[in-house]
Amino acid sequence: MELPIYELKINDALTDDAEVSFVALVDLPATKKDFLAFNEQFINPSKGEHEKDFIPRCIKYVIDEGKDSEQAVAICKSIWSEHFAEDSYTDYPKEASQNAQIALDYAEKNGWGDCGTSVGKIRANQLAKREPISRDTIARMSSFARQKQNSDRPLGDGCGRLMWLAWGGDAGIEWASRKLQQIDKFAGEKVSIDYDDTLSTSRGKDLAKRLISEGKVVYIISARQDKEGMLSVAKDLGIAESKVYATGSNKAKVEKIKELGITKHYDNNADVVKELGSIGSKFSDKIGFQVISEDEHIISGPLMLADMPIYRNNEKFGEHYVTFSADTIKQIAIKFAKKKYQNNVNLMHDPTMVVEGCTMFESFIVDKNRGIMPMKGFEDVNDGSWFGSFYVENPEVWDNIKNGALKGFSVEGLFDYEQPVKTLTYEEQALKNIFELLNTII
Repeated sequence: MELPIYELKINDALTDDAEVSFVALVDLPATKKDFLAFNEQFINPSKGEHEKDFIPRCIKYVIDEGKDSEQAVAICKSIWSEHFAEDSYTDYPKEASQNAQIALDYAEKNGWGDCGTSVGKIRANQLAKREPISRDTIARMSSFARQKQNSDRPLGDGCGRLMWLAWGGDAGIEWASRKLQQIDKFAGEKVSIDYDDTLSTSRGKDLAKRLISEGKVVYIISARQDKEGMLSVAKDLGIAESKVYATGSNKAKVEKIKELGITKHYDNNADVVKELGSIGSKFSDKIGFQVISEDEHIISGPLMLADMPIYRNNEKFGEHYVTFSADTIKQIAIKFAKKKYQNNVNLMHDPTMVVEGCTMFESFIVDKNRGIMPMKGFEDVNDGSWFGSFYVENPEVWDNIKNGALKGFSVEGLFDYEQPVKTLTYEEQALKNIFELLNTII
């Protein structure tokens, strides 16, 4: 069952009771941020064949084709994933199949020679047999357009014409370019998460849940050799197996991320993030606030995260999520400062445990356009998120922070519930997009 999401609001009037009045030091913060033609045959998984049996068989053939072991692993993982892709397409033109068959017939009579890669030869076989092909395959077909300058030579004069036909020729590659745009237009934004020390952590799972709740299409892309160990987590999160990739190396991982058209990838590997440029986002499993200075008794961290769904269950609304928009968080922070609540701190939201000697001396709201960036380790948070730093003089509180009993901030106050906006299903959103497109034409 999909739970409703309520946005919480406040009135910025100082006399109104809706406000954040205390910051609690807690053990589990609400922000969840604690301080292929191979020897004249094509390789495809056989009916009932398990991945652990197929991959070694495939790798042997690919290596025999002249690829190194790293390339072979990446190719075979890709073939396995495509074979079981959740979304596949067969509406490519018959001329594309005919072109691929021409290439296969020529190769059967004359051999492939030095032409083409294992993947290209597999593609010719798929198209000729009119097998379903995935979005990944369509993307590869579309990108082959860069080889068009070599496609006009006669067969036998170099490799250009042969491989152009193997990938579907003019008809197939032009269709792929159009089809790719069509698929991506009606799909949600695609983001991906690394697995080890990223999605495998509690914070990584929370990140995935938030991204899914925002309507993003989430992929798991890892440098692991095998995806079996990741599938149970994928299933728990509702991520289809076809969107789980074990690429075999960080180099292949970066290539897969770019090939899939991922707009944001979260990874704990700084080298991968650097290689991806603006697509990459450094993931850190830091929890709650951070102890910035033991000598100075300073802790810093997120107080409120913009647009992050927080699970709640109460008598009036039942199970549901609440969120705070960037505008609401800004109003809260201003009202908090105006009413001079910087010393209002308690433990575990217990009104009988108000503590002295904890003072907020620093507060900022993330706004990348103004150059106000998140704290290091929290680069993935949205604009509008509120961060704060506290000076802790209370020795008992400081000891609990150092021993890990207190891990993060959690604000408390009175808020107004705003009725949730109905979430559109995939089909409803697709129809909405179609009607909007028709309105621009009429």
